[in-house]
Amino acid sequence: MSKEPAPELHHDDVTLGLLRDTAEVHAVRGEVRPVIDALVAALKQDPLGNDDTAHKIADALESPRTRSARAARARLSRDLSNDLPDEVRTR
Repeated sequence: MSKEPAPELHHDDVTLGLLRDTAEVHAVRGEVRPVIDALVAALKQDPLGNDDTAHKIADALESPRTRSARAARARLSRDLSNDLPDEVRTR
């Protein structure tokens, strides 16, 4: 019984990077969504908010985790747009 070599997989690193970035974006969205939804609900009741409202918004939107997810989203956009053929990109 002879073993045939496994086919060489192309773009493994790119695919894993895309999957990792996608997972990070979705995970952070899931973490941030309830916080933002609660803030939006509170602001609907009292549009002026309170002294802590601005801090809560900043904490949710400017945390290191959120910034990391934004960077991952930017990489996804860049990587996916680079894979398009020129004729599709110019339409």
